[in-house]
Amino acid sequence: MNVKISMPSVATMRGTFAAVALTAACSTSWALATFTVNPAAAGLHGTGGTVQADSFTFAAISTVRRTPGTNFTFSETGFLSVQSLSLDGETISTPGLNAADGTGYGLYIAFQGNGTGTQINSTTTVGEFTSLTYTLYGYNGKPAKFSFNTTTNAPTVTGTGTGPLIALTNLGTGQGDVATVRNAPSANVMVNVDLTAAGQLFFQGATPFYTQAETSFVANASAVRTFTGGFRITQGGGSFNFIPQVPEPGTYALMLAGLGAVGFAARRRRVH
Repeated sequence: MNVKISMPSVATMRGTFAAVALTAACSTSWALATFTVNPAAAGLHGTGGTVQADSFTFAAISTVRRTPGTNFTFSETGFLSVQSLSLDGETISTPGLNAADGTGYGLYIAFQGNGTGTQINSTTTVGEFTSLTYTLYGYNGKPAKFSFNTTTNAPTVTGTGTGPLIALTNLGTGQGDVATVRNAPSANVMVNVDLTAAGQLFFQGATPFYTQAETSFVANASAVRTFTGGFRITQGGGSFNFIPQVPEPGTYALMLAGLGAVGFAARRRRVH
């Protein structure tokens, strides 16, 4: 049995102002890398030709399992469903993406990671991934539905999102940090990018194309559902973008935090 999760908008003025401040603070030292997508070239039903952007905004669900104790190990699996593309902080028109009538296409990232962490107090943990893989998929038809299996608590995808799938990146290994603060989970990660043949057609722009990307997402404490041995993140949001070079550590952390907050505040579409 599956239970469908509704993911409503969570934008607030406080979150938006904080996101803008974080992103602006480092925008002078590190600009987002632009790219062009061409869905039709990769076999996806895009109807508007090419679109230039610098980031994807996504909705996120995931399941985290952890061992007991102050020092623990954990695993996390989930999906990042692309909701829109943006350029210079503004959502841009992307004809065909998530078309409700099924004439368009959809995109999502499937990810899986393992790591270690430390329980700071009853509501706060910090940790890092020791292994992490990302794969970006495209598919044609109505938007996929993301949910959880009520028996295993595993995140699931149903509908046209089950295939046939077009892999746009190979498994990208990565690393990053995770945390919960006042029971609100977040993650900031960097992953390697290895485009498939279809991905090389879908993504255009830089030559050679970017070899690294970053993802940051956050969720409210109200979006967490606990179970024995772990918890589910029923709604979250963030951004995914490519980077032209590895930034300074301080700039990287600041930008990731800003992108995650911007994506979370900007997300308006619903995932069922």
